[in-house]
Order: sequence, then structure tokens, then C-alpha cells
Amino acid sequence: MYFQTSYKISFADCDFLGHVNNSVFADYFLQAVVDALAPNWATSIRLTNIVIEYQMPIPLAEIMTVKLWFTGVTEVFAQFLNSSGGVSALGRLTWQSNAALDAYVESRLQPVQVPFVLKPFKVKTLDSEGKPFRWEMNVQNRDQTLSSHISPASIIHWGSEATLNSSARRGWDFHTMVDANCAVYVLRHELDVYSHPEMVWRDHVEITSYLHDVKKVRGTWRHEFTHTRTRTLIARLYITGAFVTLQGQLTIPPDGLIDACLSGDPD
Repeated sequence: MYFQTSYKISFADCDFLGHVNNSVFADYFLQAVVDALAPNWATSIRLTNIVIEYQMPIPLAEIMTVKLWFTGVTEVFAQFLNSSGGVSALGRLTWQSNAALDAYVESRLQPVQVPFVLKPFKVKTLDSEGKPFRWEMNVQNRDQTLSSHISPASIIHWGSEATLNSSARRGWDFHTMVDANCAVYVLRHELDVYSHPEMVWRDHVEITSYLHDVKKVRGTWRHEFTHTRTRTLIARLYITGAFVTLQGQLTIPPDGLIDACLSGDPD
């Protein structure tokens, strides 16, 4: 089954650079899936995995077109296009099997050919190179879905904040990075969802963050999210980014940055 829809970019979805924040692509993805199926199925979709690979930013005032290819009753691929038709991101989403939803999707399935291939993720293990950083978040109403579960966009946003805060905790905040002529361009989010505990306002979620894998010009952070009240592991998020200069050229990380992030929380 193939489906296409478009959305005008909201001011609230953009970061300080004037581009769509990567953390909200998951919201557009889910919205497109719900629009393709029907709104009454929104509470039946319980995610198990979402992958988004980023290729180019989409600025404010543009139209985002989302193309979907349903390849099974619990799997869909997506292509995110800017106003001129350029590919901004690619994605894949899976959810738990649900008899009623499965039957509905199967009744509409047709053979489709997905016109792209997502790169396999090679470092998804529980062995991280770095020591942990620990955080705690309060769940707000805006973080909850219609089913009172945490929205994937909130999880990705919290993981992005934890990445920045972890390096800042070890002396590498935004201004230090700018002084070193270095930034990080996010290449990929991969979110594995293990449980869907019901949340109430002001529930707490613990986040444990690790610098997971480091290569010459890129690195991956792993974030684990635990529901504090029930001690339930909610999800793991892998964020891969490339080191670039402020002029947009690939570069090696500044001296001291990697060692600092591998050190974990200060004693």
C-alpha cells in the first residue's frame, strides 16, 4: 500500500537554525501513518522500532511531503521530501501486532517496491565504550500520546538533550564547541521501544546515556529510558552524528572531546 500526504512546516517544529528539528520527524512520520490508516486506529499503534536517516534540512515555511510504503501489516517505510522534491530523510517504522489493526491493514495491502534501502545499523549492542551519564525527566502532558504513553518524539528530544548535556557536563558545551570550530550533524536516530507503561503527569523517567561507539569523524550515543515508578525499561535510543566544521566540512573531533565524553558523570 502506498500513501502520500503533505504538511506545512510549523514554527514550533523548527530549531534556532530555522530548520525542522530532527526530533519531530517522528511526529510527522506517525501522523502520516495515522492519516493513511484512519484516525480511529491512532491508539492501536504501539511502536516497536523507528529509524530515521537524515540527508538535508527542511527550513521553515516549506511544505514537507511524506511518502509511505506499507510492506506488511506491522511495517512501513517513509520518504520525507522538501518543497522542491529533494529527499530530506528516510525512515522505517514497525509496531506491535494487533489482530484488528492487522486485518485492516492487510485488507488494504498491495505489492509495493520501496525505492530505497536503509543502511543496516552495525553497532547496536549493550557494550558501550564510555561510562554512563544519568538524568531524570518529568513527564509533561505534551509528552503523552492519546494512550497515555510517552510519544516517540519526546523520547528522541530527551535523548538529543541528554547528548548535549552530557558533553556540557564534562566541559564541552555549545560555546566551547563553537570556539573549537566544531558541530555535530545528526545522521540517524534509531529507537527500540520495549514497553508502553501508562504515564501520569509528573511521572519520572530516568535516562542513562553512554558514548556508545566512536569512529574517525562520527560517533554514536546510546540512551536508555526507564520508568522510575515501575522500574520498567521503556526504550533505547541510538543517535549517530558526524563531526563538521561550522562551515559544514567533515572534520575530526577537537582534542579532549572524546575522552571527556567517555568519562561519564563526574565523581
